[in-house]
Amino acid sequence: MSGLTTGIYIVRLHTQAGTVVKRLVKE
Repeated sequence: MSGLTTGIYIVRLHTQAGTVVKRLVKE
């Protein structure tokens, strides 16, 4: 359970970071 929750958190963080990077690259 704990490992799965951590994995989901990591995926969310990576997704948000990717979105921010894409915005910075566009601008």
